[in-house]
Amino acid sequence: MKLRSLVVVALLLMNFSLQAQIKANAISYTLEADIAKLWNGEAEEGTVSLYEVDTYYSADKVRTVVRNIKNEVGLTIMERLYNQASKDEYNINHSEQHTFLKKDQDFKPKATGKQKTILGFSCKEYTVKNYANITFSIWVTDKLGKNVCPAGNFSIKGTALEIIGSNGLHFTAVDAGGSGVLDNNFFTPPAAYQEEVINPPAPEKKK
Repeated sequence: MKLRSLVVVALLLMNFSLQAQIKANAISYTLEADIAKLWNGEAEEGTVSLYEVDTYYSADKVRTVVRNIKNEVGLTIMERLYNQASKDEYNINHSEQHTFLKKDQDFKPKATGKQKTILGFSCKEYTVKNYANITFSIWVTDKLGKNVCPAGNFSIKGTALEIIGSNGLHFTAVDAGGSGVLDNNFFTPPAAYQEEVINPPAPEKKK
């Protein structure tokens, strides 16, 4: 077993409390952030921050854990937490102890017809545009979980193994072999954090 798999399995087997346990799987990603593109040219070309993102998913929930690898500009990548059957998504900022609850997101991924293989899994490409007009190219396999994506809840019919954003964020799966058990509270947003609810923008009126 690869060292990376061992790290993921070890994290999954951590017993956070004596409360109920839940079966879960994990996928590890690298995340490259092109800061010049992300900040619209307000950083030197070639400035890149690097992260490791582990995405844990049960039968109905998804949560990410982010670790800094190279982050000289102090960019915070928030954790994602969501129920796969819902259109809501929590964004958790641990450094500021703040949670953003994005409500009623309505995304409809569009298939491009392109295919490629990632980690031995056949993937199809879908594109999604979020409310900030950022386009994501999402490579999805139907051989793992349902609606699993480290970049957020985009209502995809499968698991994203690569995500390329027009804003300079690039997630790439490097290991999809983690499994074990987690405390059930792992998939609950921090109760002590300040929460802000963000509703979707009002639809544009037809002229």
